[in-house]
Amino acid sequence: MPHFTGSEVGVVQTRWTHLNEEYSLLTELQAFGLNAHFLVEQVGRNLGRHFINFNGTGGVWRRTCIEDAGGWHADTLTEDLDLSYRAQLRGWRFVYLPQVQAPAELPAALPALKSQQHRWTKGAAETARKHLRQVLRSGQSTSTKLHAAFHLLNSTVFVAILLMAVLSVPLLYIREYEPAFQPVFRLASVCILGFLPLTYYFYTAWRIDSPAGSLGQFVPRFLLFLAVTMGCPCTIPGRCWPVWPAGLRPLSGRLKWGSSSGRAPGLAAATAPAVWAALPC
Repeated sequence: MPHFTGSEVGVVQTRWTHLNEEYSLLTELQAFGLNAHFLVEQVGRNLGRHFINFNGTGGVWRRTCIEDAGGWHADTLTEDLDLSYRAQLRGWRFVYLPQVQAPAELPAALPALKSQQHRWTKGAAETARKHLRQVLRSGQSTSTKLHAAFHLLNSTVFVAILLMAVLSVPLLYIREYEPAFQPVFRLASVCILGFLPLTYYFYTAWRIDSPAGSLGQFVPRFLLFLAVTMGCPCTIPGRCWPVWPAGLRPLSGRLKWGSSSGRAPGLAAATAPAVWAALPC
């Protein structure tokens, strides 16, 4: 099979593309975020020979790799991430092919998106609890260990956001009524520069995916993506999420045919009641 050129190659992963990206604003923002993962994050880790993950679909496993890593386990919500780390700790190499596209569909309703994000967030935390200590004690390079730690603990950023929200009120009081702390607040304003790497990360993916796109198109999309990401709590227990085939549009609780490239009117359509075929979970 192509790309399984060496006996050490255990997985070949390809890049997701999105059949229903233009269905609504919600699916467009999901595609915006996922493209950064597939066009920058996965590419960079793989080129650096750091750990990457099988994305659950759009890839091929070598059977002996699965067996050598211990097979699929059911003790995390992200069994694909769990197996990926076990395999790479066993010395298997993953190949990532961003030029090969694997068409997939995005959750088209907000409750479905929250369910998906809950699964990914909790599953990554479970995988970190299961494997991070072993990764840090392994013979991998320091840079690989650092990348793995940031990869598995990426959702801890929401803890920092929660602390910022909780502390914002007393900090405003201190800033207003405690002049002695003014130099500290002026120094803290430098932290706004922390947005520059994040902005560059998403802008790079945007330029790769949309070479003809302009900065004026990127900025509002990026700001809206940040607002929706920070305001979408993952409170729904993990389960399967509905998607609709390209061209099949759920409106007012019924399935109706529409243009495959037609755009539903914003978040209202994305969150409209829907009926879908039962999917095996």
